[in-house]
Amino acid sequence: MRSRSARDLFRLRMPGARCENGSRPRFQAKIAIADAFEPLINFLRMHESIEIVPTVIPKDAADFASAADIVKRFTDRIHLDIDDGVFAGSPTWPYLPSGEFLPFDIGNAGVRVEAHLMVQDPRSTGDALANAGAHTVVGHIEAFQNSAETRAALLSWREIGAQAGIALLMSTSLEALADVADACDVIQIMSIDTIGAQGALFD
Repeated sequence: MRSRSARDLFRLRMPGARCENGSRPRFQAKIAIADAFEPLINFLRMHESIEIVPTVIPKDAADFASAADIVKRFTDRIHLDIDDGVFAGSPTWPYLPSGEFLPFDIGNAGVRVEAHLMVQDPRSTGDALANAGAHTVVGHIEAFQNSAETRAALLSWREIGAQAGIALLMSTSLEALADVADACDVIQIMSIDTIGAQGALFD
């Protein structure tokens, strides 16, 4: 049996919409609305509530504080995307403006901060985020050399006081989690193949 990737998991849990005649939809095909939304409707029925966490990519500390002040009116969490410009996309704060990680404090944001690290060195960056007050630190498993290194980072973030998690690209086999899943508070599966830019369509 071939290993399953995150993409396979999405296909299993959210099967593709079908046309009224039962065939797979094509660009010109008419999609039955009920069929197209049935997986989502069933998913919502199985859960009492679905929490949507807003994502922010701030320009600087002041911009982050402003965003946190806005979202705390309707949620107690905010998702902070961080790119180092090496692992993914263009560098974002706190790697701006110099391209080097700049120290900061997010412990007084008034919301729980989930830091999603799209960086080449998630261990040290995650330690810094946890020490800065992040509630949750999530690093990409693809950025670690092996499972031992991954586990060490997860345990380090936990010891500092944050929840620890792993993110997977859609093309990454779910088997990569085998040796580290028990050390995770959170597992995040990406819905796009290419990360580091906002506005991309779901894959």
